Amino acid sequence: MKNIPWRLFIGGLLLLLGGFFLLQTLNIIPQSEDVASMLISVFFFAGGAIFLMVLFQNLDENWWAVIPGCVLMGIGLLIFGDNYLPGVTNQIGGGLFLGSIALAFWVVYLLRPASRWWAMIPAGTLTTLSLIAVDPISRWIPAEFVFFVGLSATFALVALLAKPSGQFNWAWIPSGVLLMIALIVGLSSSTMRLAFPILLILGGGFVLALPYISRLFKRGQNE
Repeated sequence: MKNIPWRLFIGGLLLLLGGFFLLQTLNIIPQSEDVASMLISVFFFAGGAIFLMVLFQNLDENWWAVIPGCVLMGIGLLIFGDNYLPGVTNQIGGGLFLGSIALAFWVVYLLRPASRWWAMIPAGTLTTLSLIAVDPISRWIPAEFVFFVGLSATFALVALLAKPSGQFNWAWIPSGVLLMIALIVGLSSSTMRLAFPILLILGGGFVLALPYISRLFKRGQNE
């Protein structure tokens, strides 16, 4: 019985969408790319909303639903942006789509951080790729540098946040190696002449503050 409303919703949405395109094909309704794109984006938004409703029915068992839910929402947002905000979509469209997938994995982690620490790795990787796909960022900062810094930060988060605390210190090894590669890439890039020393200063401040950050995380876990 619980599946009947979902079938009615999906079936009704498909009937309306199919009927609209049929009437356009028969020239009963004037063809308009704007209206068609809007309907397609609404279709993807509705599909994403269905999966998110499945998620909220049972957050523990239906955690997987957040992934197709966010992906469909991201596609719908891209279609909407291509139609109404093409300039913005051309600049950040790829990053927006990858960011929607990254958001899904961040939610997977946050729903149960004790056992789903692994979700931070695809979440951090996809977040990094989404930044690379944003045109203004890739124009000023080398993609290789952003990639290695992002992966380094991802493993650092695993070391800091994964539970039980202390059992994921191995993550500092790939984090450090990736950071060293990022530094080498930064030194060899002509576009990083100004940004690179600033990033070094920020990195040094982070290293100095790391013991205090670790204490704060441990205190939060104990409470």
